[in-house]
Amino acid sequence: IDSLIVVATAPLGLIGVALMLWVTGSSLNIQSCMGVLMLVGISVSNAVLLVQFANEQREQGMPTHQAMMLAARTRLRPILMTTLATIAGLLSLAVHFHPGDEMNLP
Repeated sequence: IDSLIVVATAPLGLIGVALMLWVTGSSLNIQSCMGVLMLVGISVSNAVLLVQFANEQREQGMPTHQAMMLAARTRLRPILMTTLATIAGLLSLAVHFHPGDEMNLP
């Protein structure tokens, strides 16, 4: 079941990508696909961190619901830090700063 939980994060992220492409009127192109690959990688790694931490807590005797809540509270800051660092690093690909940057727009 742990694998299903981790794999379920990718389609949920893809729904968000499709929605944001529609809202912003952007097309699905190479830059968008690169962003999707990065999104899937980050979301799967975050899910692995959460599931692993919750399983460790369950092995120590904690009830499942409490283990999930503790995992979410404990791992939130590292997940946000990773996500914000990735967004900051990729922001230059998504924003049009100079003439000639049009090819980098998603």
